[in-house]
Amino acid sequence: MEITNDSSATDLSVIKSASPVVVVPGNNITYTIGVTNNGPASATNAVMDDSIPPNTTFQSMSVPAGWTCITPAVNGTGSVHCTNGNLTVQLQNFSLVVKVNSGTAPGSTISNTATVSSDTPDSNSANNSSTTNTNVVAAGSADLAITKSDSPDPVGIGKDLSYTIVVTNNGPAAAANLSVTDSLPSQVTFRSLGGPPAGWTCITPSVGANGSITCTAPSLAAGSTATFPLVVRVNTSVTDGTTISNTANVSTTTTDSIASNNSATATTTAGHTISGTLFDLNGNPITTGRTIKLIQNGTVSGTTATSDGSGAY
Repeated sequence: MEITNDSSATDLSVIKSASPVVVVPGNNITYTIGVTNNGPASATNAVMDDSIPPNTTFQSMSVPAGWTCITPAVNGTGSVHCTNGNLTVQLQNFSLVVKVNSGTAPGSTISNTATVSSDTPDSNSANNSSTTNTNVVAAGSADLAITKSDSPDPVGIGKDLSYTIVVTNNGPAAAANLSVTDSLPSQVTFRSLGGPPAGWTCITPSVGANGSITCTAPSLAAGSTATFPLVVRVNTSVTDGTTISNTANVSTTTTDSIASNNSATATTTAGHTISGTLFDLNGNPITTGRTIKLIQNGTVSGTTATSDGSGAY
């Protein structure tokens, strides 16, 4: 394999984010547009373009050093066009503010895309565009979102499996009478639930039992989060390679503008684990990167491990 590095080329990239996550008609969205020249060459006549999205109007823009921008008039529509005659290897951030039209219907999505280009050959055109979406919601509503992560994955049979459940209120209003539920899958039993967060009350199964977890709170302010560390134990009867799927849900009596993010599932593979240290015939640890396979009843199972620099696996 031959690896070459074209020192005359550049790699421009752009990443765009929006704040807030949800917006009420008549309010502003602030976009952060990060333009990076990843090198190795400088970019000649670099350009950043951004069309003001439908149902919004231009309000303001903050421009980094070295760039010149043409923008619509305040409260106008159109496009932003920015140029830099010689963009060196660096990251620069733009801030673009638009206002959502007051007549925009809740449930709409404001989609905005920024692109970058230059006269210098670009080694990677896949990162020359970035799009972000913002959901329009009604005033007085709340957008509850829940995420769930697992560790470790894979998990050993008979071992503990940890979940982190995070509930976020993206606003714009506080959420009332919240409930978080998690029905444990049949392959595990309850061990512990950290916390609970301030203001929350939780009901759990007994240690060593299966069942459901329910946590409630009278309110959660906009922009606030609540984190629930949950630990379960994988049953020793679980077979090697079993997939354990666990779902958490969140609800509120406040109007929730986006129901699609009210549920989160983590899937984990259960299997037997192996560990030890490899040595050569002279008693020296084996070098890194050796793969060890578990043989059960003459058959190689799906469980493998890889040695590190000390020979441990």
